Amino acid sequence: MKRRPITQQGIVFAIFVLMFAGFSLFLPGFFATGNLLGLLQNVAILGILGLAMAIVVIGRGIDISMVAVLAVPAGLVLQLVQDGHSVPMAFLAALGLALAFGLVNGWLIAYAEVPSLFTTLASGLFLAGLGQVGFFRLDIVQWSPQLDALAWVGRGTLLGVPMPVIMFGVLAGAVSFFLRRTRLGTYVYAIGDNPFGARVTGIPTRPVIVLQYVLAALIGTFAGMVMAASVNSMPTRIYNSTLIYDVILVVVLGGIGLSLGRARRRGQRRHRHPPDRHAAQRHDDPRRLVFGAEPGQGRDPADRDPDRLGAQSPQRRNRAAGRHLRRRFFDLSRRRPRLLHSTTFTQRRPT
Repeated sequence: MKRRPITQQGIVFAIFVLMFAGFSLFLPGFFATGNLLGLLQNVAILGILGLAMAIVVIGRGIDISMVAVLAVPAGLVLQLVQDGHSVPMAFLAALGLALAFGLVNGWLIAYAEVPSLFTTLASGLFLAGLGQVGFFRLDIVQWSPQLDALAWVGRGTLLGVPMPVIMFGVLAGAVSFFLRRTRLGTYVYAIGDNPFGARVTGIPTRPVIVLQYVLAALIGTFAGMVMAASVNSMPTRIYNSTLIYDVILVVVLGGIGLSLGRARRRGQRRHRHPPDRHAAQRHDDPRRLVFGAEPGQGRDPADRDPDRLGAQSPQRRNRAAGRHLRRRFFDLSRRRPRLLHSTTFTQRRPT
């Protein structure tokens, strides 16, 4: 019987069980249904922001401007309605602002190739300053009676469960379906695993990166509306808080590594390959293209023979690697996408 390795998720879950059991035993009223639902409602907004951040981090990026997107578009809706504008116009303005913000972030990162950390830090400061100078009169924008028809998003309940918790569950299912069951979600995993290899195989890496930041901006705006409905206002100065660190912590504890740009699914082990002095020296070398494919799995005889593979020219090796990747990522009709790991075609010196 093999011994299961201790994972980060296992350690976090064990600590959670111990703390939950201790609080339930020694803290009166902690295990009450109302208290547990209140705790879930308080962290629902954090969970929604964590979903948006997860899409970006899986694709080898980071979005520091998440809290600014949470505050400004939702506050713009409340401010426009207070000024006498119609509710549909206010929502269209906020939606346009979120889309433009996500497109600018994605373009700067994907096409201008500015690091995502610097891009989102600067854009978040710009959006927060724009809201304080151009949109809002007060630091706290109050909820208007014209929006009461939408108040159920943050204040309603369904079978006794608060609606923010329901919204988080629905959005979590949608994000999971996008990442695991769609071709674009598979592209996000491929770009996070090896962006250079994904680009060589024909995956549109730049548009997919733009899509990640647009989705993150839209989800952040949705989280802002849920928060405004639940607290009956929007504190626009929330950008100056430490909420963004909580969002990053949630993503990391969820099993998504910030350094590798990969997300490990439950029960999946990280494979380690022995070093090879004849392999490509750089991690992003185009020869390191095959995600989860070993010699012997291809259909081409040259792919199944390691000796012939090592003796091929670099052009033939890259073509063989591309065939593996196309079978892995483009043939989604016969098997569902899954997280794959990169391996290296080794080169052997001629004897």
